[in-house]
Amino acid sequence: MKYKNDIIPKNQIRTGVMDELDLEAICVFIALGYFLEDKTFYKGLKAHLPGTITDTDASGNILASKPWFKWHYSPRNITFEQALEEFTVLFEKIIGEQGENGYTIPISGGLDSRTLVAAAGSTGKSIKGYSYSFRNGHDETLYGKKMAEEMGFEFESWHVPKGCLWNYIESLAKRNGCYSEFTSGRQYAFHDELKMMGGTFLLGHGGDLYFDDMGVAEYVPDEVLLDTLWSRQVKKSGLELATRMWKEWGLTGNFSDHLRAELGKCLFSIGIEEANPKLRAFKSLLYVPRWTCVNLGVFQDFGPNLIPYFDNRMCEFICTVPEKWLSGRKIQIEYLKRKSPALARITWQSHKPFNLYNYEWDRVPFNLPYRFINKIKRTLSKDLTIQRNWELQFLGDDNEVQLEKHLLNDRSFHELIPRHIANEFYQKFKSENRLTYYNSTTMMLTLSMFQQLRAKENGGSGVS
Repeated sequence: MKYKNDIIPKNQIRTGVMDELDLEAICVFIALGYFLEDKTFYKGLKAHLPGTITDTDASGNILASKPWFKWHYSPRNITFEQALEEFTVLFEKIIGEQGENGYTIPISGGLDSRTLVAAAGSTGKSIKGYSYSFRNGHDETLYGKKMAEEMGFEFESWHVPKGCLWNYIESLAKRNGCYSEFTSGRQYAFHDELKMMGGTFLLGHGGDLYFDDMGVAEYVPDEVLLDTLWSRQVKKSGLELATRMWKEWGLTGNFSDHLRAELGKCLFSIGIEEANPKLRAFKSLLYVPRWTCVNLGVFQDFGPNLIPYFDNRMCEFICTVPEKWLSGRKIQIEYLKRKSPALARITWQSHKPFNLYNYEWDRVPFNLPYRFINKIKRTLSKDLTIQRNWELQFLGDDNEVQLEKHLLNDRSFHELIPRHIANEFYQKFKSENRLTYYNSTTMMLTLSMFQQLRAKENGGSGVS
């Protein structure tokens, strides 16, 4: 068979045979949270690479694979006004091509969903919006409500329930194949509600990647750039657990050396000299397809979906825009100011309480009053401030019971990671540093579900 993958493939194509576990690749998965290149859980099962045309035999084994697109940096000599105009035309064209039954948009306080609202509003088609927030955390639904008031569309809001993960973890594991940890798929908590909303789900994934810089100098030596990539992509407790399992499984060499060599191979193979677009290309080739897109299949349960920033035409456009126009979110900010000043005046979550007209004041000493008042509120509050979904799903007595069932009482999981190692890292999460050891905990939970699904496929049950 012949397959053609988009530049950003929204559905991961994996073909071949589920034979022997690829333990080296699984160690990388534990450390990063995603697999590199074409690696999967199995040596005989391969993921098709982004932007490639792949031929397979009848069993799915890859016979040949060649790129039809390679990330590049070919900046044109264009003004900011030209870049903005080209973005506006392309962005609105992509969105306007779909949505015959209107749009349903997940809304946060950032720029990506806000640009979607502005562009969708210009089509004249109906819009529905929704947001979810964490109790005792920052209420993201406030931004969506304000946008709905300004633009006059329907809006729904929900709180993510504590411990809801355990109600749908098996369904989500089957949906994403355990190729991503589960706390990031929090939209699954509202599966039934979202399925009833209808319309085309308009998603803002990738806007922050393609319309900002990567925060590095223009030219950086390869090894220094690899150090930067390492610091951003490798999870501390994930690395610790992966290193432990590398030794436990009797693999050859040193895991850190192996991981650095694998990351370096991926990074240095990108034919771009400038550091910012090189890092962007790395994320586009690896992190986005192998992590971000893994849970996008959930949205396909709700109805048709459209991701304008992942469109092939948008990716090709980005390769030709000078970095100076991409950095600092300039294009998105100016697009919103001109397309919908009302949306631009709503607080920008990353710079609260400032908006797109005055966010430059989000610096000392001008932001000190807000930071002081916010700190006082947190200090006076008797409740734990919830900032991340895992705090709702992993902390508390009931959640501990569920975690221990998967991590400490799952026979099939202990065939992969011995119980004494699982317990050692789980105790570190409980008693040493939750923020650090959340990563190793959530990766162990992911592998536990992977092993449970394998056991069921083989006619057994792993949980005692």
